[in-house]
This record gives sequence, structure tokens and C-alpha cells, in this order.
Amino acid sequence: MTQPTAPDPALGTCRSCGARIRWVTTTDGKAMPLDPPIVPDGNVVPTYVEDPTGLRVVRAQILTTEQARAAHLARRPTWRSHFATCPRADAHRRAAATTPSPDHTPQELPL
Repeated sequence: MTQPTAPDPALGTCRSCGARIRWVTTTDGKAMPLDPPIVPDGNVVPTYVEDPTGLRVVRAQILTTEQARAAHLARRPTWRSHFATCPRADAHRRAAATTPSPDHTPQELPL
């Protein structure tokens, strides 16, 4: 018998298009929605940063074109920002849109 698993608090639903999204925190400390599956041509990867207490935590790093190319050649898992695929992304491009709704807490990417 399969044990039930707890829901993933990082997973949510885009309020504009209804797609499944994963909330992460970027290296700049901003909340960002990702499309959940790993993609071969993404430009977001997990990376370690040191938080204010000195603890190493995983954050989402947005790659330049050159960095993304290198990550793909190294077969490093990459993700894509949901802003790149959401048909209504323009509705969320205001400064206030970087804060997720209270029921979506940014989470770490898996390594």
C-alpha cells in the first residue's frame, strides 16, 4: 500500500492562466514562479548562497545566455520562469507582483 504524501507547499496555481507553478526565492531574495518540470533549455538553476545568519541555503539563480549554454552542455538541470510561458504574464509585471499571495511561500529548488 502506498503511503500518502504531504502536499508540496511550493507548488501552486497561476492566478492568470491556471497552470501549475513552483514558487522559489531568487538569489536576490525575490519570489519567482517557475514551471515545475525540468526543461532542457531553461535558464534557472539551483545554487547555494549564504543567508544573513551564515547558513548556506539553496536559491534560484537566473542565468545569462552564456551561463545557460554551459549548464545545458554540462547536463545540469534547468527550469524556466513561468513569466516566459504564461499567456498573461504582462498582467504580473508590476513591482507589487513580485510578492506572492499569502498562500504561496517561496521554497527552495531541489538539488
